[in-house]
Amino acid sequence: MRWNFLPQHERVLWANGIQFYHSRVLRRENFEKGGRQDKLLRALRLQSKARMCCVDRLHTRVSTWMKCCGGKVYIPTFDVCCNGKLFSGGTNCCGGIGFDYAKAQCCNGQIFNGTNSCCGTEGYNTAVEGCCQVKRYNKIRFTCCAGKIVTRRAHRELCCGTENYSRDLAVCCKGKLFKGGTDCCGDEGYHRGKSKCCNGVIFKAATHCCGAVGFNVRMQGCCGGTVYKLAQSACCNGTVVVRNSRFSHCCGKRTYVKRTAVCCSERVFERATDCCGAEGYSKGSQKCCSGKLFNIFPSGNSPC
Repeated sequence: MRWNFLPQHERVLWANGIQFYHSRVLRRENFEKGGRQDKLLRALRLQSKARMCCVDRLHTRVSTWMKCCGGKVYIPTFDVCCNGKLFSGGTNCCGGIGFDYAKAQCCNGQIFNGTNSCCGTEGYNTAVEGCCQVKRYNKIRFTCCAGKIVTRRAHRELCCGTENYSRDLAVCCKGKLFKGGTDCCGDEGYHRGKSKCCNGVIFKAATHCCGAVGFNVRMQGCCGGTVYKLAQSACCNGTVVVRNSRFSHCCGKRTYVKRTAVCCSERVFERATDCCGAEGYSKGSQKCCSGKLFNIFPSGNSPC
């Protein structure tokens, strides 16, 4: 027969058995006549779209997605072909066997039903199991800490190195567990209600930081980066000065007692009671008029 005018894939279709189908409609001798080749070719192409040949079998094409699996046809949406074998309801192949990826997992060439991930060479269900290195474990009873399976205890949901702990009972700092701690200070743990971390150093009983030093505001103060004792000193304009009395107050860079002196423009005036501008005076012997001091006359007359 003269088939040279046909494309290669159509010659294969014809050779694999399509000619037996077409012989019912078209006479073979008509195909061999050169005058009718174009008409017969159009008919052949039309029929090849409605049929498909798998190995040596002719099948009706019901979908453009149809494929061959050996001598059978299938649609990949519903089935899977593995090494020439058809598996109904499959989505993937595993070691030459088809399986549904939504219901099983292929691990190391083996199918594990009811799993959705692999742990080493085995499948496991991530909803109830965990994978620690390459070992499966029950997530309700155990947990994985730094590659080690450890027993899960009540409220101990976190890992610190190979230990598990509760955040309410301890703190983990650089892989070390500190029981009773709440925060980390460098590599060490501490309780923020009992100590203070200042510049990477823990100060016990401190409540605040003064530069890189911790202090307790109930007994100490911070003055220009220097810690001082409240009972002994005072901070006046950024300078620590000696406190002469517990009633002392700052005036400039020194202290005074209000009962015996007055502070005017950062200057202390002993035995004065009030200020007149930048000067201190005593109301019993002087009077301030428009910012100027005048002595009170013995007669009691006011100079103002």
